[in-house]
Amino acid sequence: MNGSGDWRLRAKEFVNRRRQKEEEERKRYSQKAHDEFKREEDRKLKNLQRKFKCRVCGKLPTIPILGGSEQHGIDNEVSWDDNWDIPGDLSQCSMCRGWACEEHIESHICQTCAEKL
Repeated sequence: MNGSGDWRLRAKEFVNRRRQKEEEERKRYSQKAHDEFKREEDRKLKNLQRKFKCRVCGKLPTIPILGGSEQHGIDNEVSWDDNWDIPGDLSQCSMCRGWACEEHIESHICQTCAEKL
């Protein structure tokens, strides 16, 4: 082989090292993006919990309302964004406009208002 095939081997090794490095960078970027997304979600949840709680028992919301807006993407694909301005697991009382968990609201009337009827 007198070195005639060595350059091919070196070229393949170079390409393999470059691919491995690119894959490692993709993984690092993917993890970084995931971590950033998670931090943003946590920040949004804390903000939601500062604004809302059940007026009867004080339970905090754990999720935003889903399907807040419709976005048409590529190929007319429809995706729904979470609406972080409204709690997903608390409901608003139609009488006092306060928020209550599912345990303390019935027919859109919270327990506190129902007891006054």
